Amino acid sequence: MIVRMPEISLVEVESRLHVVELGLQELRARVAGGVPSTANWLDVVSGSMSDIPEETYREIMAAGRAIVAGEADLREDL
Repeated sequence: MIVRMPEISLVEVESRLHVVELGLQELRARVAGGVPSTANWLDVVSGSMSDIPEETYREIMAAGRAIVAGEADLREDL
């Protein structure tokens, strides 16, 4: 089966490229405005689970360890 690409003009190619360049510029600005790379990630996330009850926290950690150890079936809830 031969798939033919629709013909587009040079103007349309340039227009699409301009949109891509604007998107790239926006992404670069977002990255530049984010958390500085020198920030300690532990300081950034520290306390983020402080409102979770201790028992729930332990269950989450146990589930994470089981996933890492390959002991959990991640498809069981599908």
